[in-house]
Amino acid sequence: MTVSNIVDFLGKVVYTRRIYVVNSDTKYVLENPHYDAPGRLLWTKHNATSAINGTGDIMIAKNEYNELGQPVDKKLHSTDGGTTYKQSVDYRYNIRGWLVKINEADVAPVAAGDAMADYFGMELGYHNTLSGTAATAQLFKSAGRDQERSERKSEVSL
Repeated sequence: MTVSNIVDFLGKVVYTRRIYVVNSDTKYVLENPHYDAPGRLLWTKHNATSAINGTGDIMIAKNEYNELGQPVDKKLHSTDGGTTYKQSVDYRYNIRGWLVKINEADVAPVAAGDAMADYFGMELGYHNTLSGTAATAQLFKSAGRDQERSERKSEVSL
């Protein structure tokens, strides 16, 4: 595999070309990230026409940010130019700006605005007791299992 990058003056990658050679068959994957004025990644597209049966551009990720520059939504994998996506990852913050949720800890129902159920959800209870736990904890659940799991934090005095 050969990788070529073109970077801007600040060192951000603006174009990547990967060349794969398998059994003397050469495949090209072109990656085109797009940034906003402050330099945050807005979206990344791959063009793998020669590698994936002529499908053309695939939007790998599209990011949305709040006024503080924190990511609030990441939409993943679109083959129709950004109309529909396979997955959406939502980020929620408390008043202090701390991340408190990634999606919902209960991944079973389809959330509003999502095309399908989330594959992963997590809640962080910094100083709050989360439902189903007796202490502050991290509560998470994945789509492959139907049980909530938590990792309890014990405080250690030094």
